[in-house]
Order: sequence, then structure tokens, then C-alpha cells
Amino acid sequence: MGVVKNLSLRSQMVVGGILILLLPMIIVGTVTFITSSQTLEDISKTQLVQIAQSLSDMIRITLEKDLRIISGIASDPLVVQEAQSHEYQNTPSKFAGLYRIFDTDYEGLGLFDEEGTIRAEGSDPVKVGISISDRDYFRAAKAGKFSVGTMVFSKATGRPVFILCAPVLSREGKFLGGVIGVAKADFLMRYLSSIKLGATGYAFMIDRNGTLIVHPDKTSILKVDIRKEPGLEGLAMKMTGQQTGTEEYTLRKVKKVAGFAPVEAARWSVAVTQEKNEIMGLAYTNRNFMLLISMVFIVLTLLAVFFFSRTISAPVQATLATLNHAVEQATEAFAIIGLNREVQYSNPAMGAIVGRSIQDIIGKPLYLNGMQEVGIEKIWGAVEGGNVWSGHITGDKQDGTSFTMDLTITPVRSPAGKTSGYLAIGRDITNELIMEEQIRQSQKMEAIGTLAGGIAHDFNNILSAVFGYTELALNSLNNRNIQERYLKEILNASERARDLVSHILTFSRKANLDQKPMIPKYVIRDALKLIRASLPSTIEIKETLNSSAAVLGNPTQIHQMAMNLCTNAGYAMKEHGGILEVSLEEVTLDDDYAAQHQDLEAGEYLQLRVTDTGGGIVPEIMERIFDPFFTTKPPGEGTGLGLSAVHGIAKSMNGTVTVANKVGQGASFMVYLPTVQMEIPLVDETLQQTLPRGAERILLVDDEEAIIQSSETLLRGLGYSLRSFTKSNAAWETFSKAPDAFDAVVTDYTMPHMTGIELARKMRNIRPDIPVIICSGYFSLQDEFPESDSFEFLKKPFHLHDLAITLRRALDRSKEAV
Repeated sequence: MGVVKNLSLRSQMVVGGILILLLPMIIVGTVTFITSSQTLEDISKTQLVQIAQSLSDMIRITLEKDLRIISGIASDPLVVQEAQSHEYQNTPSKFAGLYRIFDTDYEGLGLFDEEGTIRAEGSDPVKVGISISDRDYFRAAKAGKFSVGTMVFSKATGRPVFILCAPVLSREGKFLGGVIGVAKADFLMRYLSSIKLGATGYAFMIDRNGTLIVHPDKTSILKVDIRKEPGLEGLAMKMTGQQTGTEEYTLRKVKKVAGFAPVEAARWSVAVTQEKNEIMGLAYTNRNFMLLISMVFIVLTLLAVFFFSRTISAPVQATLATLNHAVEQATEAFAIIGLNREVQYSNPAMGAIVGRSIQDIIGKPLYLNGMQEVGIEKIWGAVEGGNVWSGHITGDKQDGTSFTMDLTITPVRSPAGKTSGYLAIGRDITNELIMEEQIRQSQKMEAIGTLAGGIAHDFNNILSAVFGYTELALNSLNNRNIQERYLKEILNASERARDLVSHILTFSRKANLDQKPMIPKYVIRDALKLIRASLPSTIEIKETLNSSAAVLGNPTQIHQMAMNLCTNAGYAMKEHGGILEVSLEEVTLDDDYAAQHQDLEAGEYLQLRVTDTGGGIVPEIMERIFDPFFTTKPPGEGTGLGLSAVHGIAKSMNGTVTVANKVGQGASFMVYLPTVQMEIPLVDETLQQTLPRGAERILLVDDEEAIIQSSETLLRGLGYSLRSFTKSNAAWETFSKAPDAFDAVVTDYTMPHMTGIELARKMRNIRPDIPVIICSGYFSLQDEFPESDSFEFLKKPFHLHDLAITLRRALDRSKEAV
């Protein structure tokens, strides 16, 4: 009995031990299986939706591109004109030409009138006269809408095609007809059919009616309606309803999971599907393995239980340890967030990026210090609405530095579709943004350095003209007419120098040069004078400037464009010499020419042609000649910005640049600029115009003695009395002792000891009503000061008559205020 009792007790201990060890194992295994299975399933569903959304975006972008093409044809002036007049004389040939261009992507290209009758067809003229008034895309066009028609089999090729349709509207918005393009669907078939996910995953797409239009099984295309397929009812309803999400379904006794997203432009829906057994394969393997071990565990002894438990737990622990180490050591930030928006788990990378310890992160909302409250609510509004949110967030660390994180927050859903939490994955891009800014700054400094070389060249040319004409003027003191002509040339050169400085300041401030009607002929003629002096005698210049038409532009830009083109042409002929031909004439560009150049519209243009007889341009580099910093010149002889600048200037003036080239015979560059109407004054304005006079007392301050002397001479000659100072502090002392002794102040802005603005404000504290004119060469100085200062600003360098007019205006305005 004692032995039996001992065995019975032993058996009880064994059973008890087994139960004590087995029950926790079963509970832990079950919880682990359920949690891992749900997480794996949620991640897989999220992946399927993301792939479907990516495919949807690709298809949407492709359709939008094609719709822009069809829309561009529908808005073509020739198409609109002939559709309005019902005289289709030129559109058939135009559509035939367009079809030859687009025949790779399109099977047909046609134009129909407001009654729905085909009037022009690019691929098959037999279709002219066919009525499409019963088609859905005709009804959409009649309502003024762009549309994508239902996919069908082509009667000509038997391949799937679909219609792209854009309405043709008059200027008043009246419906005149429409343009249709019969797009080939082959690219969709090839691309979506190539999508593979595991062993059972593939992509398919349905139209608005539920019909398969893309599927790996080509026999099902345009023949299977998934709404009528058993087991697909729920999936069909969501996809035809243009929803985004996932759906589990059973097809032919096989359980599957699909992620789907709409293609809204065509009311199609694309889906990516995979068998659930494959998705859950790892979880099922773990479950079966655990069940098998549990059954063996019950039969064996307690010792065997311990042995097998160790055998079972080892791979599981190794797997969990590997996953834990991978997440813990990852450079990407991971966080699991609960429905209450509080962080439930965070890896060290998240703490390192936001500058907080993990203890400070867990149990609190995701740390987004520095974000506006409305921004945070916008993020959570998107995520809690079931959408994936991606974007950049910024914040402040505890050490006072800031960070920028590329963050994606994804809702994690249960099998029932209910959101159970959120997964946040982030990447620190702070250093990347800093490096990008450094690269941009480096590129800017390189461009400025390149610009400095061109500026030095232009300034030396201008100074050469000033020196030359000054010497000629000194040698012609006895001949007033010749002397006056030379002095005008000096004045013209000075104005070019002023415009060049404005150009430099405009470049540094990223502003546009003022454009106004001007005649390029005279600017180009001046540029050719400089070119003649810089080219060798072996190069002959033939000048044919026949047109005095005006364009909307800037003289400095025209001058730069002519210099760059002629300098390049001269470089091409420097070894063997040749002929440089420069012509200027008016041309009319028709619709066909404009259609070949997207930057142009049909109309009247001024053509600047620069032709050389050099070696021409080899075909290998023809496509790159307008790229910034691309040059074939040796180091030190070229920057690669000349033709790029010409192209940029032409585009800013709504024109373009083309090139005609023959290797071994030379190249010809044509610049086309749209002409404008311009009133040409009958008499040239000169400095001899009548200047306003006065008798007021003026305080003049400038640290440049030459400016003081020239300004004094002018103003005294106009009747004003002057007190002049080259030091701002001396001017202040004089003014502060007798502020009523002066009627106006003219001061430079940049001076030692005290700037002109500081001086003016101190004077205004004593005499609030005194007129003040600030002179400066800084770009748009007046933008830096509030309107309450009410100063007059005069930009240096200025003509003396500008000073006289500005001073008189300031004095008269002050008297009116009194």
C-alpha cells in the first residue's frame, strides 16, 4: 500500500507538475499565436492596401497625362475654330499627323461635333460620319466634363482599349463637340500582370460595372463580372463603390485577402490579392508545431516535459530575441500607439531622434513639440479616419536642438476591420536636410562665382567704352557737336553699367528684371560693337538688323543674350576664322510650328539669328547644349552657363531658342520673341529738358566728395541754397543747433558713424515735417522700412535731373501737407 500510495502520489505530482507547466505554456502559446497572427494579418493587409494605392496612383498619373494630351488637342485654336464653324477642312490632316505621333499609345484619334457625329479621324477615315451620341463619354463631354470610357475589345485588333474624351468648348463655354482618343490598354495589362506577391499573390482591376479588365487569366478579361461570382459579393460591392480597404473572401473554397483602391478618374478599382494560407503560413506553422509538442508533452514524464519544453522554447526565444534585437537596434524609429493616442511601445531609436528617454515616451502622446495644435489634430484626424498619414514633423529636443522626422502612422485593424491601434515608423532626416541646404548653398556660390567672371567681362567692356569716348571727347574740345556725341556715348555706357548692377542685385535677390516694351535692334547693335573688338580679324561679322519691332523685355537681358550667342559663335571659329552672321527680322509662326514647340503660341515674333561657319555641334551632345554647367570647352575657358542663360532669358520673355546644325559647316541659333506694340517718341529725351527750380534751403550729406560737388552744382544752378557735409555726425550737429534753417534733407544711406536712416530719424524727432530723401545703391531699399517713415528714396547711380525732380516733389508734398 505504501508503494501504491507512493506511486499514486508520484503520479499526482507528475500530473500536477505537467499541468502546472502545461497550462501556462498553452495560455502563453495561445496568446502569442493570436497576437502574432493578428499582427501578421494586419501588416499584410496594410501592405496589400499600400500596393493597391501605389498601383492606383500610377494608373491615375498615366490617365491624367493622357487626358492632358486629349485636352490640349481639344483646346487647340484650329480645332475650336473649325468645330465652331462646322467647316472641317484642316482637322482631318491635323489629326492624322497627331495620330502618327501617338500611334504607339493610341489606336484611334477623332473629333466629333455637338450632335455626336465623327468629323475627323486620325487612323481610319472610314469612321467619319459615325454617330456616338449614345455613348456615355459623349454625354459627359456635352456636360463639359472630361471622361474615361468603359474598356472594350477593339474591333480592329481584338485588344482591350478604352476611350479618353475631352469637350471642345468655345470661348463663351458653349459645347462644340469633343476629342476622343482610343487608348491601348496593353501597358496596363503588362504592368499589372507582372505584379507578383509570394506564390499566390497577383493584381487585377475591374471597371465601374464590376467587369474584370485586367487579370493574369487573360480569358477572364471583359468576360467575368465579379458581382456575379459566388463569394465575391462583398468585395465587388466595396470596389464598385470606389472604396479603399481590405476584404477577406472565399473563391472556389480558397480563402483569400484583397487590398483595393479606386482609380477615380475612370471609376475603376485595382486590387492586390493573396491566399490567406500563404499570408498566415508562418503563424499556422508555429501553431501546429506547438500543438504537436503539447501532445507529446502530456505523454512523457516530467523530466521529458522539461527537456522538450527547453527544446520548444529555444527556437521561439531565439526568434523573439532576434525580432526584439532587430527592432531595438534599428536606426528607424518604431512606436506602437493605442487608441487613446498614448505610446504603448517605443524602441531606442525613437528616443534618440526626439531627444527623450523611453520612460518619457511610453504612456504619453507621441512627442511632437513644436507642431501647431491644428497640425497635430489634422494628423490624428486622418489616421483615426482610417487613412495612412505620411509627412515630415519637427520638434525640439531637451538639449535645445531641433529635429525633423519623416514619419508614417498606419492604423492597425483587427480581422473585423476595427482599428486596434496605430504603428508609427519614423526616420531622422535632420542631417539630410542640412546637407541638402549646404549643397544648395554650394551650388549658389558656384553660380555666383561663375557670374562674377561674366560681370567682370561686361564691366571691362563698358569701362573700355567710357575710357575710349572720354579720350575722344578730350581730343574734340573744339568741336561741340562731336564732343556732345561722345559724351552721350559715355552716358549710354554708364546706363549699361547701372543696368548691369541691377542685374547682379536681381540675381542675388531671386527677383525678376522689370520688363517693358523696348526695341532690341539698338541693344544688339551696341553688343556687336563690343563683339567686333573681342574677335580676331580672321572672323568677319555680317550684320543684317532689318527689324525695329518691339518686344516685352529688358535691355540688359537682350544684351546678355546677344553677347553669349556671338561669343560662342566666335569660339567655334577661333582656329580657322569664318563668318559670323547676325540678323534680326519679323516672322509669323503658324499653328503647326507652334504645336512642335510647347513654349510658343502662333503669332508674330521677332527672330534673332546668330550663324557661324565653324565645325558645328556633334549629335551626341545636341540634347545637352542648354543644360546648366555643360560645356565642351577646356577648364578655364567656359562655364557652361552661356546657352543656359540664353534659354532662360528667352523663356522668361515667353519665347524660345532653337538650333539648326550641320557638322563641319556650322550652327545657327534662332531666338524667337513675341512682338508687342510700342509708341516711339518723336523727339528723344535729353538732359536738356526743363528742370523744376526752387529757392529752398537744402542740407546735403554724402561721404563721396564727387557726388557732393556734382549735386551742389546742379541744385545751386536751379536756385537752391546748399549746406553740404561729407560726415553725417557733422551734419547732425549743424542741424540740431538750427533745425528751422533747412527746408529739406538729401542724404546718402551708407556712411560711417551714422547711417542716413539714423540721421533722418534723429532729425525727424526734432522736425517731424521736414522732407527727407534717402539715396542708396541697395536694391529695393524702401521695402525694408515701414510706410510710417514716409521717406523719399532715390536709387544710385541717378541722373542729376532725377535728383531735381525728386527734391521738388518732396518739397511740394510737404507744403501740401501743411
